[in-house]
Amino acid sequence: MSRLKRHLARPITRKFKNESGETDVFSFYPLPVKYLPEYMDISGKIYKAINKDGKEEKDEKKMIERVLSFLDKENTDILLKLIKAMIDKSFPDETNEVKDEFISSHFNELVNILFEVNANEPEEKNRKPKKSTFG
Repeated sequence: MSRLKRHLARPITRKFKNESGETDVFSFYPLPVKYLPEYMDISGKIYKAINKDGKEEKDEKKMIERVLSFLDKENTDILLKLIKAMIDKSFPDETNEVKDEFISSHFNELVNILFEVNANEPEEKNRKPKKSTFG
């Protein structure tokens, strides 16, 4: 294995429970590099929405209000595009119809996964991993 491949971001795994109570484990991979400009742009916008006036909102209800006010059509379209790219990379063998239904069923959770998997840093012996800015 090449030195570069040994240091690629690792996928994250999440469990999802279906209507019958069965649990499946899924691995989600980081975005392809061509999506990084949009990812960084939307990350900055979300950070500004959450930390309005330079202050991090501690009240969960107000935090949710800030995030929801940020999610206009344009920003939601960008998030959807990025989530679709993540899902396409993570599940290349699924049909587009199934992927779209999965995204629709789990959109809010997938937003969190999108930011977590793309903020993923490898743990090294002499460095503590940083917390994700987005959750």
